[in-house]
Amino acid sequence: MAFSFRLAELLASLGLNPRGMIKEICDHTGLERHQVSSVLHNKARSISLDVLSKLCRYLEDKKIDPAILPGALFVHEPGNFCALLTERHRIDVCFGVRTGGDVALVMAHDSLLNGTLLQEITGERERSGSRRLTEFHQCHVPAPPKESAKEADFRAGFDVAREHYLEFERHPADRAFVFLGSQKSCSPVEILFANAFGVEPFKRDAAKTPAERKCPFFFFYRSTDASPPSCAGGTRLSIAQKTPEPGLHYELANGKWEWCPCDHENDAALIFYVYDPAMGRVEMALSGFTGRSTVSLGTVIQGREGELWPPQAKVKGKQYGAYIVKFKFQKTEVGETPLPTTIEIVPLAGGVIEGRLARPRAAQENPEASQEKPEASKGKPKASKGKPRAAKGRPKASKGKPKAAKGKPKAAKGKPRAAKGK
Repeated sequence: MAFSFRLAELLASLGLNPRGMIKEICDHTGLERHQVSSVLHNKARSISLDVLSKLCRYLEDKKIDPAILPGALFVHEPGNFCALLTERHRIDVCFGVRTGGDVALVMAHDSLLNGTLLQEITGERERSGSRRLTEFHQCHVPAPPKESAKEADFRAGFDVAREHYLEFERHPADRAFVFLGSQKSCSPVEILFANAFGVEPFKRDAAKTPAERKCPFFFFYRSTDASPPSCAGGTRLSIAQKTPEPGLHYELANGKWEWCPCDHENDAALIFYVYDPAMGRVEMALSGFTGRSTVSLGTVIQGREGELWPPQAKVKGKQYGAYIVKFKFQKTEVGETPLPTTIEIVPLAGGVIEGRLARPRAAQENPEASQEKPEASKGKPKASKGKPRAAKGRPKASKGKPKAAKGKPKAAKGKPRAAKGK
C-alpha cells in the first residue's frame, strides 16, 4: 500500500497556488526550502514528526480544520487503472456533440462508452469498499464539422473547449477530467495532448521527420473525417514522409513508427492519462479512431483494465500512461453492433514518453501558463527602457549639429555682452 503527500492539493482547495507558496511556508514554519519543496511536490520518501507538526500548524492558520489533520496530508495511491477515477472526489466526463438544425446530438458510441465507464467506476467503488462521495458531471462541446476544412470554422468549438478546460484548471484538486473520443470529435482532448508534450494546441506539428514530432502518437484522418488542425493528427506524419494510409500511428522504442490500419476488419484506439498525485488530479483520453473502436474501449475497461497499469513514465512528480489498443472485427450485417474478436493492448515505451517530455516545451493552455506571462511582460519594460536610452543618444547626435554651427550661438552670446557694455 503506497501513500502520497497532499499538501499541494490542500493549498489548492483554499484557492492558493502551490507553485508560489514555498517561501511563505518556509517563513511561517522555519523549515528549509528543500524540505518544503520535497513535500509539496510529493518527492519526499519520509517525513519527521517535527516537520509534520509544523506543516499542520501552518495549515491550521490557513483555516484547515485541525480535526482532519494530519490525516488529510496523506492519500492512498491508486493500485489500478479504475482507482485513478474512483478515488477522486469529482469526475467530469466530456464528449462532443454534432448539431442538426436546432438539435444537438450526442454520438451513440460516446454515449455507450460513457455508460460503461460509469458502471465500471461504481462497481469498483463497491468492490473496494470506498466510502468517498464522488460527484459525476458531464459536459459537451461542439464536435469539429466534417463538411469544412477551414480553420475559422473550428474556432467556435475550440473556444468552448478552452472554457471547459480552464474551468477544470481553476479547481483541479482531487478531480478527474475524462475525454471520450479523439480530437476529431472531442476538442478538449487536444489540449490534454498539447499540455502533456509541450506543444501549442489546435495547430499542426510541422515536423520535418517523424522523429521530430512532439507527440509520440498520430491520428491520420480519413477523407470522410472531420479534419481539425491538431498537434497529434492530420494527413501527413511529417513533411518528409507522407503517411500511407489512414489509421493510428505510434512510435516504437527503436524510434520507428508503427501503423495500426483502420478498415473493415481492423481498428485502433488510444488510452492516455496523466496523474498528478500531489494534486489528486487525473486527465484521461479514451480516444477511438472510429466510433466502432470507441465503443469497443468499454470491453477493455471492463475486462482488461489490469493491462492499463502501472503508468510507463514518471516525470517531475507526474505519472504518464499511454496504450495503443488494436482491434480485429468480423464482418457484420448492416445495423449490427460489431464486437471485436481479438484485442491487443500495446503500452508505449516509457523511454518514448520520457524522451518527448524532456524536449523544450511551448506555453501550456492553462492558468499556469498565464502566470508566466507577467515574466514575459517584464521584458517589455526593459525594452521600453531601451527606448529612452536611444532617446538619450539623439541629443548627442543633435549636439553634433550645434558644433557645426557653434559660431552662431557664440555670435548670439556676443550681442548680449555688447548690450551690457552700452
